Amino acid sequence: MLYAALLVGATSTLCACSSDDDEPERTRLSATAATNSYCDFYTVNDGDTLCFKVTNAAEKTCEVVNPAKYVIKSSFGNLFFLNDENDYQEYMSHSYYTPYIISDIHATYSGDIVVPSQVAYNGETYTVTGIGEKAFEESGVTSVALPSSLIKIGDSAFSFAESLTSIALPEGLEEIGGGAFWGCSVLEEITIPSTVKMIGVETFDLCSNLRSINVASGNQCYVADDGVLYTADKKALMGYPAARAADHFTIPSTVDSLACFFIECRYLESVTVESNSIDDLSESWFDGSDKFASITVSSGNPYYTTEDGILYNKDKSELLFYPQAKAGSAFTVPQWVKTISSYAFEDCSNLESVTMQEGLDTLKQCVFRGCNALKTVTLPSSLVSISNYVFNECEQISDIYCHITAPYEIEADAFSEYDEPYKSATLHVPAGTKPLYQSTAGWSKFQNIEDDL
Repeated sequence: MLYAALLVGATSTLCACSSDDDEPERTRLSATAATNSYCDFYTVNDGDTLCFKVTNAAEKTCEVVNPAKYVIKSSFGNLFFLNDENDYQEYMSHSYYTPYIISDIHATYSGDIVVPSQVAYNGETYTVTGIGEKAFEESGVTSVALPSSLIKIGDSAFSFAESLTSIALPEGLEEIGGGAFWGCSVLEEITIPSTVKMIGVETFDLCSNLRSINVASGNQCYVADDGVLYTADKKALMGYPAARAADHFTIPSTVDSLACFFIECRYLESVTVESNSIDDLSESWFDGSDKFASITVSSGNPYYTTEDGILYNKDKSELLFYPQAKAGSAFTVPQWVKTISSYAFEDCSNLESVTMQEGLDTLKQCVFRGCNALKTVTLPSSLVSISNYVFNECEQISDIYCHITAPYEIEADAFSEYDEPYKSATLHVPAGTKPLYQSTAGWSKFQNIEDDL
């Protein structure tokens, strides 16, 4: 059971009067010791609980942490915070998760939160300098007022806080962890203070209503250009707002690394990559951007090339990415392509027919996943490797024309982990090979096989 801690001073809120510079001074709160818990102590004010963990006992500093009942650890050392017992049992059914703490505290963060500058605990005053890893993850907070004492926001601190509409990052803040605001879907604007020296990767990705990222004047490490976040030297692209009102974006020639994705960018239709240093482009950079139709890469880039808006590796032997909204209902994979990369055609909404020509030998995982309009596919006799789930969630496939004359064993889920296309589609194979297909693992799952090629 939690007992409400008494406030130090005659006030019933976390904020006292404003200082001369109009920044609210947080009233120091008295804390209660937490036993058998991830946190060391907690405060309760107006029914709202805040949990804290000591970060430096000698310097008397602490950070806000997640108040979840169940804390578990993966075999990689990652922590997961859960309140639902069913979720906890599901995680525990896998050997690579182990219980870390089952806390006596069971609370959630929601509504408008004000974090104090100081917490009085066990006769000592602790300064709040951090927001811990996943502290407000998937919480119901709508706004969070942060103290001027704050130095660090941890990894995934506010990830998927899908009600968070407002947060002001204070001057004095130095570090923002990776994925800190990932998935904050109603956050519209954010300003990086002049004091910030480090921002992690993917910090503002999947913020579907974020229109602009701003940087306060005087920051020596980061700069914003038309709402897009870069390092000060523009060598790294740090954040692209998903709701930025532009249909085209050019990645400058100065950029040699991408620390963000272009996920669910609602207006983005095309990207030009002027940089010759970027070496990690793939379909995942543009996941869920439903209007995205074309990518163009500088001819001087030694890693990639593009043709007709499609991304290939430099020698064009591998097709890496076919934009989701590219116009046209039919596509013939060029003869020079030997491999189609994982997820290369994922969620391509316009495609109804794909022909793969002789010379293609490898289909990687989930190549056509989610192509809901796809109806007919042609596979060449040169195909020697088919990975799993190639046609997952392609519910309209009616005909697969396969020219392989000597079918080889493939995984049971090579085409899909679901009933489609095994039940509804017709597999067309070379004349006289139907018995071979019916007796070969993977292919035998097709209920309709016709040897009419």
